[in-house]
Amino acid sequence: MKMLGDDVFAMDNQNVTVRHLLQMTSGIKWSEDYSGKQDSDVPKLYSAIFKGTPTIKELAMGVRNEVPPGTAHNYQSLNTFVLGLIVEAATKTPFHVYSSRKLWSKIGAMSDGFYYSGHKFTEPCAAGAFNATAEDYARVGWMMVNGGRLPGHVRVISERWIQETLNPDTRVKGLSPEKSPPERLRNGMRTYGYNNQWYIAEHEEAQDSDRILIAWGAFGQMLYVNLSRRTVGVHISAWDNPAPLFKWDEMVTFMNACARKLHPGSKTTR
Repeated sequence: MKMLGDDVFAMDNQNVTVRHLLQMTSGIKWSEDYSGKQDSDVPKLYSAIFKGTPTIKELAMGVRNEVPPGTAHNYQSLNTFVLGLIVEAATKTPFHVYSSRKLWSKIGAMSDGFYYSGHKFTEPCAAGAFNATAEDYARVGWMMVNGGRLPGHVRVISERWIQETLNPDTRVKGLSPEKSPPERLRNGMRTYGYNNQWYIAEHEEAQDSDRILIAWGAFGQMLYVNLSRRTVGVHISAWDNPAPLFKWDEMVTFMNACARKLHPGSKTTR
């Protein structure tokens, strides 16, 4: 993280890369538990966002490595917050301005999107609190289905990037979707891979597996992108409590059923 300087991101070693942050394999000691457990680090994020103390930079300075970077996936939103800091440091541009130029203005968004900010919180809120309409979230998904651009609009990302996202490093624990054993599927559980800030769904029908990317939030939000069947689904929600895994599995199963109903015989691969 030399790009940011030692005063911004001080891990135990200098072996953490941007790719590690994109994969959530930075190896930092950080508990992303939303259930209210005392050892969770999530309240620290809430304090940073709503009170401004500590700042995101201060949180990043205080983390230490639990395992070597690049050895195991562990979802930790602090990684994404640091990516926002990196974008600002590398481009010399406020994160929300850069996002508008490179994404929102290129997908033909119908409405303005906005990130949370406050008098006491002025850092980029890269890991959450982004507000947009369901239609515009769907346009992001449709951009992914169409190889990185929307029909009639300029390219947002390369098709190569999407292919890389769909094919994570199988040597790293937790990145590649593992084939779910039957007992887990019967219990409503499913494994998911992860790469480049997207979840990769493991379909229960291995003989006819679709290529699916998912972005979701802790309280029921979901952007479902089935590239094989060219189907996008958006679920906007604000559940009272963070969702247990089985509720996400139910939603993915529902989205899969919709995709297969809409495109039963028109499966494509990219």
